[in-house]
Amino acid sequence: MINYYKKQKAEVISTLQRLNQIVSGMQLQGGDRVISVVNAAIERLEQNRFNLAVCGIVKRGKSTFINSLLGEEVLPAGIVPVTSVVTYIRYGEQKAALVRFADSREESITFEEINQYCSERLNPGNEKQVESLTITYPSKYLTDGVVIADTPGVGSIHQNHTEFVYDFLPRADAIIFVLTVDPPIDRSELLFLKDVVAQPRKLMFVQTKVDRWSPEEVEESRAYLYQVLEEQTMLGHPPVYPISARQALEARRTGDSTRLAASGLPAFERALDRFLMNEKGRAALESAISIGLERAEIVRRALKLRMQAITGKENVVVQKSKEQKLRAKIW
Repeated sequence: MINYYKKQKAEVISTLQRLNQIVSGMQLQGGDRVISVVNAAIERLEQNRFNLAVCGIVKRGKSTFINSLLGEEVLPAGIVPVTSVVTYIRYGEQKAALVRFADSREESITFEEINQYCSERLNPGNEKQVESLTITYPSKYLTDGVVIADTPGVGSIHQNHTEFVYDFLPRADAIIFVLTVDPPIDRSELLFLKDVVAQPRKLMFVQTKVDRWSPEEVEESRAYLYQVLEEQTMLGHPPVYPISARQALEARRTGDSTRLAASGLPAFERALDRFLMNEKGRAALESAISIGLERAEIVRRALKLRMQAITGKENVVVQKSKEQKLRAKIW
């Protein structure tokens, strides 16, 4: 099985490299962007890196949810939009953080300084020109190349937050889509979700802040969510995990196993463990293949437009030639 996976991975990498060679030789407008995204997919496969992105619209509790998985308040969270840049969390024996700026500079920072670079309050409008923030942390979920990506909330008043997310989406190998009980899903979430599922990839759903509602209300919310997903997408009834991330985080801090079980987090963790154990390799290949197909289609459309432009010019030349011959006959 391992040898089969290695063979398939080598074939996917080779095909993606060939695609980039073709794009490079064509000098298409936007070709650099295609090459960049495909190169990122190649790099993830070569380095056995798997981007597990946590996405959703603004103020759905994404950062708190990630903190509950890690068991510590690693990421800033608050009642106003906090996350302003994509923050990568990867495995490391020691806690550390590295800021990468738009001009390619990198700077090591302490854990206490993280907020200064990834929060909207201390880095408004990304005035510090941060491209990304990478945190190393010793968590079981970050072994074997898994990288958790905390993304800004889509739909806030800060347009750059949404731009960061959409720029990152092609680099996500799997996505945890975070919703809440009330509302179960709104129009902006549905539109964003449709963009997310446009590229086939593993998708898991979490409903946060369930401690604010009764079990009956939570179930009613989930039933409504299933109805919307069935009517508006091709997802049908995917598993949805109701979680109180804040309750789970507090239970982890205090070692309260009863409260942790009541938070709903263990059920999601079991599903995540199964996925990472049994499906991660296939999901990584499918994500890379999807990126290649999508970028190949972009190239095909660009080529079609170029050919139409060339054909149009030729038709104009032929038409002018006919008009000149007709004038010569008349005179």
